[in-house]
Amino acid sequence: MDVKLYEWNALLDTLKKEGFIEISKAGVRVEETYLESVIDGDVAALDNLRDMQGYFVSDGEALISIGSRAYTIGLVDIQKAVYMSQAIAAYEQALSVFTLERFPMQYGTTQNNLGNAYSTLAEVEAKADNCKKAIAAYEQALSVFTLEELPEVHQLVARNLAALLEFCRGE
Repeated sequence: MDVKLYEWNALLDTLKKEGFIEISKAGVRVEETYLESVIDGDVAALDNLRDMQGYFVSDGEALISIGSRAYTIGLVDIQKAVYMSQAIAAYEQALSVFTLERFPMQYGTTQNNLGNAYSTLAEVEAKADNCKKAIAAYEQALSVFTLEELPEVHQLVARNLAALLEFCRGE
């Protein structure tokens, strides 16, 4: 492709508008920007998360990352329930890898994340049912993160549970 010097600006602007590159003072980012656009696209994001969950069925860390990404998107996306459901599915799948007996810390962290996702889902659907599920998840996390052994983490999870209980009692 023979491009004249004066045509480069138009070409770069087109690539930037389409999300294939990012231009900054540091330079031009190509691959990362393209991958971000694939992962961050509205419709594609949910499909990508579901696909990735199918690929990483026994990789607990990847499943937690998928759940966390779905949770983060769900906090700001209008389809909160859909993304929270995806986060819950990924966290529950991670719990088949991170069992209480083999990986207690990861189990506790995943239970706390699961509680957060159910708590957020309760804001938009099946409040009573999702509150119960969130409470159960937080209680599981507290069984790992005891006040005696991990007071800071215990307090964090306890605050999550307290906020949930207040929300669940409210109208």
